[in-house]
Amino acid sequence: MNSVPTNSSILDTTLVNHLGSDDLFVDQIGKTVARSLDRELSHLSPKVLQRLENARELALLHQKTGFSVSGTQKSLKQKTQFFPRLGPIGPILLVLMLVFVIAQWQQNARIKDIVDVDTAILTDSVPPDAYADDGFRLFMKKMIAQAKEEEKEIESRLETTNTNRIDQESSNPKISGSPATDPSNNQ
Repeated sequence: MNSVPTNSSILDTTLVNHLGSDDLFVDQIGKTVARSLDRELSHLSPKVLQRLENARELALLHQKTGFSVSGTQKSLKQKTQFFPRLGPIGPILLVLMLVFVIAQWQQNARIKDIVDVDTAILTDSVPPDAYADDGFRLFMKKMIAQAKEEEKEIESRLETTNTNRIDQESSNPKISGSPATDPSNNQ
């Protein structure tokens, strides 16, 4: 197939070759558009001209500060990340810090428990050497077992007492509303 080049393609290739780079080509297009807009300024109202001037000043300000539409998306992404410069290592470091904090917390809790036990041993009337004695350990186990048995016995007595009281109340029902038992009928 033999294609015939169009005027725009010839113009494009010769203009690009003439300018030498794409940046120069884009710059030339920008200047052409600016000239066309300048010719049409005389037909615009002062209100529109003022808005265009404000928009131009804002665009120049954003260009000086390095702000752009793509920069907006990038800056929003950076604001939502906790450590934007760390990249994918950030979450790993965060997990490591959490593990370290948890380990420190557990170590402090263990130390506190040991201090509580030591304080109880030292303030008790039993000498600390007794706790190391095997005979004393057996004695303490028996004492704890006896205390548990006594506690169970007291609970069973309370249950028996409560059951007897409920049985007595159910066997002696009070008849309400009868003239003999109603105290409001004293005449």
